[in-house]
Amino acid sequence: MIRLKVSVVRKEGDLLEVEVEGETHTILNLISTKLLEYDEVEIAGYDVPHPLHEKGKLIVRAKKGDPVDLLIKGIDDLINEFERLKEDLKEPR
Repeated sequence: MIRLKVSVVRKEGDLLEVEVEGETHTILNLISTKLLEYDEVEIAGYDVPHPLHEKGKLIVRAKKGDPVDLLIKGIDDLINEFERLKEDLKEPR
């Protein structure tokens, strides 16, 4: 199992910047893409500052609501989507 270390770099009002150690494009791309589906999110993106370090930054800016809550919602929604996919694979049609 991959162990990620997550730390909040900056939280100022509607802006959240999180550093994720142990991850680059795979999970951060999924999360930022999911967040962009929400009307409450103004900006969602990520950056991998150096290609040889497994460390990325996720940035979320909310139009409405708390960016931390929106990030948690996005992660929960992705977990639910993967659970449904897993169940569909267990019970082929």
